[in-house]
Amino acid sequence: MQYLTALNGPTIFVIFIIVFYLFYVFYIDQDMFQKFFVTLLVAITVYVLGKKTEKQIKETNNVESYIRELEIDISTLDLTSSKLYHFYKGSNSLKHLIRSSNFNRVLYNMRMLRVYDNESYLKTVAYLEYFLKLHFNVMIGKYDYNLYRPVLVDLRNHILDLMYSIIYNIPKYSTVKDVGDMDEYLLNCIYVVQSTSVKYIQVLDNKYGNYRYTTAPPVEFDYTKDYLYNML
Repeated sequence: MQYLTALNGPTIFVIFIIVFYLFYVFYIDQDMFQKFFVTLLVAITVYVLGKKTEKQIKETNNVESYIRELEIDISTLDLTSSKLYHFYKGSNSLKHLIRSSNFNRVLYNMRMLRVYDNESYLKTVAYLEYFLKLHFNVMIGKYDYNLYRPVLVDLRNHILDLMYSIIYNIPKYSTVKDVGDMDEYLLNCIYVVQSTSVKYIQVLDNKYGNYRYTTAPPVEFDYTKDYLYNML
């Protein structure tokens, strides 16, 4: 019995199916067996799919609950020293992040970073929410595309800067379950934000056409300078 108890549930279930299959092959009428086996396969399929759906729903609820809890944390965040403070309209609501499955799952998967650099993590949360808010308002025509597109680009660059900076404050390896190399794990999360944010901007470009520089020619983004915007 000590060997049997060491087996997990799915393994025992598979062994049971094999034994049951052999029993019916040798002792029960073949036609009856075929009907029964087809029914059993359907039942197993429904069970597995149901478990998978249940797990996905549970994970989604966990992510949404975590993002809602962050609303309390960012309410005390001081952004007055940030180079983006002049155009950031602070809000305790994270309603846009809650709807963005890519961004909110990344923040959930990177939540351990708060141990090492909680301030940068919360700034990332706040700016991701504002990035999504700006994108939404440009999409519906509330904000001007040519005015706000460079803001979205600068905001995206600043978000990626924050995320990369946190990596330097954490150990290279972690004992977190299912995360062997922490660097690789976090870089994959950042790549999701990097690629997803580009797609958001591309959606605007596809809707409104090529961006037109109305006030100045394009310049390369300089991370050493402050880009101060006075948004209306």
